[in-house]
Amino acid sequence: GLSRGDHTGPAVPDIYDVPDVKNVTFGPLDEKHPFSDYGIGFELCGKTLGIAGYGAIGREVAVRALAFGMEVLAYDPYLSKEQLEADGAKAADLDTMLSQSDMVSIHLPVLPSTKNIVNKDWFSKMKPTAILINTPGTSANAATLFDGYPMTVKGKAFKALQMALFASTIGGLVSAFALLFLAPLIAKITLLFGPAEYFALAVFGLSVIAGVSNNSIFKGLIGACIGLFIATVGVDAISGTSRFIFGQRKLMAGIDLIIALIGLFAISEILMKSKYDPKTDHKTISASAITKDKITKEEYRRCRRPIALGSLIGVIIGATPGTGGGLAAFIAYNQTKQASKHPETFGHGEIEGVAASESANNGACGATMIPMLTLGVPGDGATAILMGAFMLHGMVPGPTLFSEQGNVLYAIMLGLIVVNIFMYIIGNVFTRFYAHITRIPYEILAPIVLTFCIAGSYSSNNRVYDIYIILIFGIVSYFLRRMGFQLVPILLGIVLGPLAEKNFRRAMVISEGSFDIFFTRPISCAFILIAVGSILLFAWKNYKARVVRNKK
Repeated sequence: GLSRGDHTGPAVPDIYDVPDVKNVTFGPLDEKHPFSDYGIGFELCGKTLGIAGYGAIGREVAVRALAFGMEVLAYDPYLSKEQLEADGAKAADLDTMLSQSDMVSIHLPVLPSTKNIVNKDWFSKMKPTAILINTPGTSANAATLFDGYPMTVKGKAFKALQMALFASTIGGLVSAFALLFLAPLIAKITLLFGPAEYFALAVFGLSVIAGVSNNSIFKGLIGACIGLFIATVGVDAISGTSRFIFGQRKLMAGIDLIIALIGLFAISEILMKSKYDPKTDHKTISASAITKDKITKEEYRRCRRPIALGSLIGVIIGATPGTGGGLAAFIAYNQTKQASKHPETFGHGEIEGVAASESANNGACGATMIPMLTLGVPGDGATAILMGAFMLHGMVPGPTLFSEQGNVLYAIMLGLIVVNIFMYIIGNVFTRFYAHITRIPYEILAPIVLTFCIAGSYSSNNRVYDIYIILIFGIVSYFLRRMGFQLVPILLGIVLGPLAEKNFRRAMVISEGSFDIFFTRPISCAFILIAVGSILLFAWKNYKARVVRNKK
């Protein structure tokens, strides 16, 4: 509701332009008019209050809201960030304040410049109740959640999808051309990788945790340990003994990555929305408001470097057998964040984060075929299946394949280029329709998502047991999120755990128990040094930011 305090001056509806809004209460809130008369009764603790106008009254409201256990997002165009955050509130721009607040308190003066500041544009930006499903289809898309979902929350779902499509196309084309022109050269480099190098690469990937833990490295490390523990469930690939199956023979095969993804992200997201009330929480988003916010020339210019970096990292990581697009996306996102002049915006709807992760995971697609075609070693699970298809047709992957079946191979490589071009054309047509998922009321969307989650978990292995697994993962993830933990470190532990463990033990066998193998081999040593440098750089930036805040 909007309150004038008293009824002197012009009537409130003449001051504020609030179209098509029903049940808005106007009038004094005093002893004669208690809150109950106006139908006001919110659960405050744990909610987010947005304050527009941070003068004396706005500051008093913020102090009381913080005492109730609320999070406060303060917006005032005339005050600095330090002034806004002096009492414990968080400074935010207008879009962030509107999109992330459960309720908004307005304390702007009635001036000509603010006469119609509350308008239909404000309501189109306010917190949506339906989401472009905050769930990655594969582990390769998990890094996109960092900024893709916050952009959706800000009402920029169409822009996020557009950038994801554009970056994916560029990454895919770079990967396809690398496969076409550089396959033999890159294959020679990947031959230099042994167990020590793979372990160091996994450590480098795990160092990304420092950059994605929202300034709480301790919670990020706990999450990574949880993920590493999950990765150890099942039969040990080296010794053949079963571990942590607790008498359940169905766990001997381990926990499927897709099952973990569904439980971690989809089920927990549904549980996080469990307090949704369609009578009070539903927001109507106009169709035109979704697709009118397109990528600007300035945003395309800003994303050139992240896309180039992501594509390069995608090709390098993708060409390394046993890694894939997931690791490439996380590394590209972390490196882009560290190289950015404004790293604090990452994780809050930064379009450069979407560009980096999407270009990297698609940049790995064509590159995963390089070791398969030149060395006979599949780059990931998909190319392993493709390798089997080749062999069924009498094509044995390896060094002689180019001379024996060159016409077929070059047709496949050119086909990858054509596929990426058509992906962009078709994606441009359908993206504007996909963005309208945000308009589906959550009471309809939630059961649809849950049904697909259960069907997907069952169809992956045709086992009812997997449905129980996603529910357990979802419940545990829900409580972890309520305690402030990020889920991505857990996912990183699950994805990189097997790669790190197997190659560490193999390296120990080769070196007869000596750790020198990781530092005497140049590539392994380089990855470890880069990982340590990334962590130290992140810690130093955090320390400097904390010192500046304390001084101010």
